[in-house]
Amino acid sequence: MKRIHALAVAAVAAMCPLASSAAQIAVIGDAVFARDAGLGESYQARLQVRNTTDTPQEARIYQTDYSFAADGRTFYSAAGSMSRSNAKWVACSPTYVMVPAATTVPVVCTIAVPKDSSLIGTYWSMVMVEPIVPGSVNSRKPANARVDFGLSVNTRYGTQIATNIGASGASKLAFDSLTATTAPSGDRGLRFDFINTGERAHRFVMSLELYNEAGELVKKASQSRGLLYPGTAARQDFDVGALPHGAYTAVLVADAGGDQVFGGQFKVAY
Repeated sequence: MKRIHALAVAAVAAMCPLASSAAQIAVIGDAVFARDAGLGESYQARLQVRNTTDTPQEARIYQTDYSFAADGRTFYSAAGSMSRSNAKWVACSPTYVMVPAATTVPVVCTIAVPKDSSLIGTYWSMVMVEPIVPGSVNSRKPANARVDFGLSVNTRYGTQIATNIGASGASKLAFDSLTATTAPSGDRGLRFDFINTGERAHRFVMSLELYNEAGELVKKASQSRGLLYPGTAARQDFDVGALPHGAYTAVLVADAGGDQVFGGQFKVAY
């Protein structure tokens, strides 16, 4: 099933042309377009930009780099500024669309991988689709068009474009900041960060087995996680229930499929 995805929302508390852009333009499809490609190869990613209203709507298409940290922070830096950015390989057409009422139009991004033997692993960037507020400096509608003023909320829609250079590169995962937590209800939890220190992006299934001092398994859980790029980190929380005070052994496993499995054994206490 196709889905609508929005990656960044900015509320502008100022006298701006009044528009509800979040309800006017949407991007339908997957939020991540990942593909293997060899050196010198080209391929395409197709975005579907949908106008959900009964009047024509404008949007601009542009690129940024993208990264994120375990604490939830996301970073949208200048396109091509990161060492593993593929933004300069990506050319999207058009970069401006006027979408007719209740219509979907395609935006085609062509990714041309350089013939550079030093490229290893995964490279990625972000393609943004941003609705244009009527009457703003980016609008191409007639200058005499009626514009109301008020507070506006602007939503950007982002698609990650990830390129794996063939089968090259490997993921290496590190666990960090393992913390035993206790909720106000008394329920126990386990929180930790995991960091891709390798060269290739992967989706991981994170698993936990928790043993008490007698060696008895008291909790088993797993969760599928999204694509983790080299140099980025994510945070995992497991609810382990109403455990009594004591020392426990946590066995953590991150499975990327195939032989890409990472694990560790840690002591925790509640």
